[in-house]
Amino acid sequence: MKCKLLLLLRNLLMHSIYGFLFQVLLCTALLAAEPSLGQKVENIKDASATVLFSNDNLTSAFEKLEKLTGYSFVFDKKNINNSLRLNGEY
Repeated sequence: MKCKLLLLLRNLLMHSIYGFLFQVLLCTALLAAEPSLGQKVENIKDASATVLFSNDNLTSAFEKLEKLTGYSFVFDKKNINNSLRLNGEY
């Protein structure tokens, strides 16, 4: 009985050590991994673009900017004054 209990205790200890070492190895691998470029975050202050507008309304101006920069602009079209026209290079 005493021998079985010691054998069981030894097996439990060995499995606990293996589990601990596996967790340390896994955590080390996760921390050492290089950052992913899947979620690249850029500062909007660093963005710049030059756009030529020729009698464009605000809606089409935002569409041009979206195509050029890749940024999305959200606005309610009823709040946009499309009678305002943009001319020039900005």
